[in-house]
Parts: sequence; C-alpha cells; structure tokens
Amino acid sequence: MKQYILVRTDKEFSRGKLMTHAAHASNIANEDCRQNHKERWEDWFLNLKMTKIVLAVNNEECLKKHHDLCVDLEIPVGMIPDAGYYETEAGTLICCAIGPITDEEYKLLKLKKWKLFR
Repeated sequence: MKQYILVRTDKEFSRGKLMTHAAHASNIANEDCRQNHKERWEDWFLNLKMTKIVLAVNNEECLKKHHDLCVDLEIPVGMIPDAGYYETEAGTLICCAIGPITDEEYKLLKLKKWKLFR
C-alpha cells in the first residue's frame, strides 16, 4: 500500500508552500484512514510502511475530481484549502493526499496517467 500526494502544476508555488500543503493533506488522509479503515491504517502506519509518492496533476479541477471520487468510493483522502495569508487567495487548493491505497484502488483511480512531481 502507498499514499499518493497529488500536487497541481498550473500555478507556481514556493517549495515551502508545497511541502506544508503536502504534509497537511497527508495528515488528513492518515487520520481519515485511522478512523475509517483501522486494519489498513495499522498495517500501513504502525508497521512503518508509510510509502508516499508525489504526482504532478494539471490543475485544481484534477484535485477536486480525485478527492470527490475517493469520498464516493470511501477511500482515505485529505485536502485542505489554503488560508490565503501569502502567495495565494484563501480557498486555493494545492495538494490532495489519497490513501494508503491498494494496487486495485490505484488502478481504479487511474493515477498511472500522472507523472512524478519534480
């Protein structure tokens, strides 16, 4: 199992902004998994497997689409809007964390089409 962090690439954000939003999203997805998928969380988190892969997506709409699909499929997911203190307007979505997910869920979500974030 792996957690995937989707980062939008249509706008330029500082590295610090990207890292903090990736961490926030990861924490939210982790907590979603702990509360709603206890066995999965225990296997992934307590056994220190916590593999994360960061993928580049086109825009905010891609983040929303994947987030909403995960909610519909009851897959652990996390996303938080920016507070708007600097760099962006309040409410801007920057990252979405999905999982940990199985290989089957990875295929179902069609994450293979996205490239690694660089």
